[in-house]
Amino acid sequence: NQTSIGLTGSVGGLSVTAGGMNDSGGISVSTSLMGATVKVAAANIKNAAGANTQETGVSVSMPLGGMTLAVNSTTVDGTAHWGVDVSTSVSGFAISVGTDSEEENKFKITGPLGPVALHLEYDSDDSSLTPLTDDPTIEAGVTYSVPGTKGTTISASYSNDDDDFDEGTQVKMAFKF
Repeated sequence: NQTSIGLTGSVGGLSVTAGGMNDSGGISVSTSLMGATVKVAAANIKNAAGANTQETGVSVSMPLGGMTLAVNSTTVDGTAHWGVDVSTSVSGFAISVGTDSEEENKFKITGPLGPVALHLEYDSDDSSLTPLTDDPTIEAGVTYSVPGTKGTTISASYSNDDDDFDEGTQVKMAFKF
């Protein structure tokens, strides 16, 4: 009763991934359409108590000049959600902003600041932070790669989430031998 089956492949310009285990299963189909990448997915997930969760979703990622616009819509057991993100690159900096139906706003910028790599990130409402489920995720850091070494770096960062940096305020020096 713990057998799982998965399938992935391409058929007529469609990339298909499907799989299942016991009474749970799902399928995802993606394709390019007029320059955009379109993905559609559906799943039925049965939990240990025997209750089913029905999930469906669609996402579209479209290049617009020097930017990429990504829009998604999902439905979980009849409750609809949506999200939109815009990303671009300016002078070597990767920049992204976004929002969703739960009024979760995100901003991220990473890139070179002279010899230093800069990383700033803000997420207004990150439910992964427990028990502070309504607190924003904030990450800021700089990393200096010491010239003439084989990977020696000095970094300073602050994070209230263990994502791109360790949680807390950190100052580190790393060596590679």
